[in-house]
Amino acid sequence: MNALMIFTIAPVIKCVIIQLEASVVYVEKDLFLEVMESLVNVRKAIIQPCHEILLPPANGNVTCPTDRRTNDTCSYSCNTGYQLMGGSSQRTCQSNGRWSGRSPSCSPLPCQMLPAPENGYLQLPCAGVYQSQCTIRCFDGYVLTNTNNTASHVTCGLTANNETKWSDVQSCIKRTVACSTSPCLHGGKCSHADNHNGFVCDCTGTLHEGTTCEKGLVVINPIGSLGTGIRKIVAIRAKPDQET
Repeated sequence: MNALMIFTIAPVIKCVIIQLEASVVYVEKDLFLEVMESLVNVRKAIIQPCHEILLPPANGNVTCPTDRRTNDTCSYSCNTGYQLMGGSSQRTCQSNGRWSGRSPSCSPLPCQMLPAPENGYLQLPCAGVYQSQCTIRCFDGYVLTNTNNTASHVTCGLTANNETKWSDVQSCIKRTVACSTSPCLHGGKCSHADNHNGFVCDCTGTLHEGTTCEKGLVVINPIGSLGTGIRKIVAIRAKPDQET
């Protein structure tokens, strides 16, 4: 019996068998081997390695198969707090030995717009993205809640759900007059200051020291050189005295 077989090699092998006399068709061994050899040659022509090693973006990673051959795919990802921007999240090794697409970058996630507090302002620049830090300042006569400071630094971080959020944002409230009833002891002079207490004491001439001039001092005038048989009067001034 005779049979006619027609093969098309590119891109997929198709076989058409025309039966002439009976329901059974015999294919010659040589023809079969020829077809199989053609298939192998086609596969060799298609599968090519991609020699370029794809590098991970800053704050990210890239995962590739070991061989990096035709149709193999590399995938990009970003670290927590960052997102893929531009380029391709996946790149495929093509039959010409080159990767498809282009490499992406990893950009920090944005934070919600940080509003300026009432009786204060937001100091610029303020990037407003993950791990960036911005400064809030109060107008003259106002301080931050629970402190006597006029400035606060807030940072864009992540919640347990990996959502961006600003750290503790405080309000600006009217400053209490710290020196209206002077906290300074022993004649110290009170003045306003941008610190935790809201004031500072000048203890000059009081023979006291400390935040509120509460610590007494013992002051000995310089004695100088002493000689044998020579007497010198040494003056010693000390506090506290009877008023403490």
